[in-house]
Amino acid sequence: MMIGRLPKALDEELHKAMGFMAQNSVEKAVACMIEALRLLQNAPQATKKLAVPKVKAFLALFAKHPRVALLLEDPHAKTTATIAYALGKERVLGIVLRGFLEVLQDQMQVTKEAFDLLERQKRKEHLFEQGMCALKEGKFRLGLAFFERMLTEFPDTSALCMEACQALYEANMVQESALYAMKVIAAFENLASAYTFLLDILMRLEAFDKAERVFQKALVVFGEHPKTLANMAHMYERWGKIEEARRVCERALTLDPDNSDLLTLKSRLYLAIHDHVGA
Repeated sequence: MMIGRLPKALDEELHKAMGFMAQNSVEKAVACMIEALRLLQNAPQATKKLAVPKVKAFLALFAKHPRVALLLEDPHAKTTATIAYALGKERVLGIVLRGFLEVLQDQMQVTKEAFDLLERQKRKEHLFEQGMCALKEGKFRLGLAFFERMLTEFPDTSALCMEACQALYEANMVQESALYAMKVIAAFENLASAYTFLLDILMRLEAFDKAERVFQKALVVFGEHPKTLANMAHMYERWGKIEEARRVCERALTLDPDNSDLLTLKSRLYLAIHDHVGA
């Protein structure tokens, strides 16, 4: 080794550390400096002395980096900590910088996740808006295609999916809105509003066989509730299945015995059964 020069490997790491700082690649810069400090640990004293200015120059730039400066600030004491380097303390400084590196990497991961989430939201809203625009232009099949793509790509978009259901219905795509609502339920089994929306459409269409299956699924998912059972009993009554309506009404009354709507329904069903038997 020539007098007054750093070993090649050490010099390269120090040079890369400063270069990455200049490129704003702070994580890469720290990694290089950690490696340089590792090489310095067992280096001769003369080599360490030669490296001191470069290490301190790096630390000065590092401390001024916005992401690092935030970590060094003490908001309570309104002071800023410093990162010092003392000859012979290369191992200690390496440990300190490794801690900073871990925090910076965590920050980058959080930032990336936040960016990805934002991009997903933009894409989701784009598909929804494209679907709405297509419906307004009378391109109903295209609008449905955008909504189905949104549901396929983003199985966490229940609110927009329900808006899409309503938009399809208002565009007089009643059958399509019902089919889309079924897909929404398949994706969001616990989304009560999807069941309510779908049952309302099926009842208007008098598709009682399909409504029956939706009611049965709702009872499995949400358990027996007086209101659900009451609506199911009304569905059976409209369907002409009076005995099934009476049986479901009785189940509802065991849960809510003072419900006036159920008591009225019970009386009406018993009269219907009596009239049927009398006939």
